Order: sequence, then structure tokens, then C-alpha cells
Amino acid sequence: MRFTLRLAPLVALVVASGLASVLSTAPAEAKPVSMWDDPAAKSLPPPSELAFAHAWAMELVQSALSEGGLHGPHAGEANALLVNARALLVRYGAETSNDARLRLDLGRVLVELADYSRAVPVLEGALALAGDAHPGAEDAWFSLAISHAHLGQRDREVAAYLRALPLEDSPYGRHVVLGNLAEARMGLGQLDLALEAGEEALQIDPDSTLVRWTMAVIRDRAGDGWGALEDAKQAIATDPSFSQLESPDVFFEPSWEVHWYRALGEQAWAEKSTDEIDRELHLLAAIQAFDKYLQQAWPSDRYRKLAAAHVLRLEQQLGLAAPKPGGPSSNAKPPKK
Repeated sequence: MRFTLRLAPLVALVVASGLASVLSTAPAEAKPVSMWDDPAAKSLPPPSELAFAHAWAMELVQSALSEGGLHGPHAGEANALLVNARALLVRYGAETSNDARLRLDLGRVLVELADYSRAVPVLEGALALAGDAHPGAEDAWFSLAISHAHLGQRDREVAAYLRALPLEDSPYGRHVVLGNLAEARMGLGQLDLALEAGEEALQIDPDSTLVRWTMAVIRDRAGDGWGALEDAKQAIATDPSFSQLESPDVFFEPSWEVHWYRALGEQAWAEKSTDEIDRELHLLAAIQAFDKYLQQAWPSDRYRKLAAAHVLRLEQQLGLAAPKPGGPSSNAKPPKK
């Protein structure tokens, strides 16, 4: 599970500080005349036009985010605003522009439009031009990581988070980057490093429900069933119906990962239940969630075997399967002191 970092306040600041002054020097029409209207022209657009394009594109992005983006209640309006922002930036040659702002803006817009395969080269080019000292570099590295995540490129996703982390100076931003880094490392099978990143995220925000969900899955896959259920119990305390797992600001890659989270949540509810029938219903729901994982996961999925073992163990707990010598047993035991 990754959750996105919304920087709407930053966009608003950029617009508020630059748009008013730029509009006074921009052409009267919304379609400024520039070299892109005449391929034979040799002069670049004047700085006022580039500043106008940057500020107006960010105003369109801000408006789209205010509508909830592509997953909000006004997705059509948000999409239209983002498409207009992309058209404006393309008009000014943002993809190859010497103005780093326009390249960064185009990368941001493409990510908001979920055009991740195109966003990657644009963001890489923008960062090569802008450098990490640019005020938009942290957001660009994070956006690049999110793009790699959606494309299933976990090693490149991890590398981008590691570039974003030293540039992020807000506690919230660092906790988001670390939480996503933990998830990406888990996907690579780097469970010790995943735990390290997740624990650092929880040091910043111990009440982060989403990081608690992530840590529950990491601990479970690392063989710490007791720790996994403890984290899952903390997650359901603030997210009892698993609604945060369905938030538009959260995504799972691959998509079937969500079923593992739900399975642990159901087991946590079973642990907390004082009614035997209710407990059994939650354990059945956990089995169903793991079954969905197994139905959808690739045969090569590194955690497939463990999911199958969990199904058998839970079935044995419910008396639906006979125990087998040497078969799976619960690892939900507190650590030895």
C-alpha cells in the first residue's frame, strides 16, 4: 500500500505569489503567441510568457485537486482541468524546455493524469536539469517514485524515495515517504529494511493508521505473527471498517495486496472478539481474503506460499481441516523476554 503526498498548499503558494504579477505582463488572450506557434522562429518565449505558463498550469492543477482529482466526486471536471494544464505546458514545449519549472510542472500533471509511463522520462529530465537544490525537486522525486510504483518498478521506486527523503523537511512528508519506502522494500523481499523504514515512520507519527497497516503485513511476512496482530489491532482501533484501505489517496500495487491487509484486520477482530460465533465469522472472512489473494496473485508471487500456509492454519483453527504433522502453526506468540 502506498499513499500519495498531496502538495495543494504548496501549489496555492506558488500561484498566489506569482500569478497576479504575471497576469499583468501576459498577453491579453489565454493563448499567448510564442515560438511554438512558428517552428521557424529562433527566439525563445520571453520570461513573462514562461512565468505565465507555469503559474497558470499550477492554478489549473490546484483547481483539479480542489475537485478531488481523478478519484474525487467531480472527476470529469478535474480531468478537464488537468488536460488543459497539460495542453498549456505542451504548447510551451515543457518536455524539452530549458525552464526547469515547466518540465517539473508537466511531470506533476502527467502523474495526476495517471500517465505514469510518460511521466517517468519527463520527471527524470526535469530533475537532471533542475538538480536537487530546486524547490520542486522533492515533490518531483516523490512523483517519480509513485510513477515507478504504479509501473511495478520497485527497485527504481525505492531509489527515488531515497533521493526524496533528505530533501523532505516536514515531519508529515518524511513519514509519508518512509511509509511508502517500507512498502516498496517489502515488495522486493527486503523485510529487515522495510521494518526499519516503517519503524522510523512510526517514530514520527505513532498514530499513523496507514503505516500501522503496512507494518502489520511486513511483520507477518517476516514471521512475527504476534507483532503483526498487535499492529493490526492498533490499525482497526482507528480504522474499524478498513475504510482507509479504500481511500482515493491510497493505492495497492499489485492490486491483490489489499486482501492481505484485510485478512490481518479480520484476524485482529477475531482476537478482540469475546463472542465465539463472531470470532469464527472473522476468521472465515480472513480465510476468504487470503483465498482472494491466492486467486489473483501471479504464480511467481514471493508471498504466495505463505498465504496458502495461512489459509491452512486458519482452517485448522476452525476445524475445517485436519492438522498435519509438521504443518503450519500459529506464529502469533509474544516475543520471549
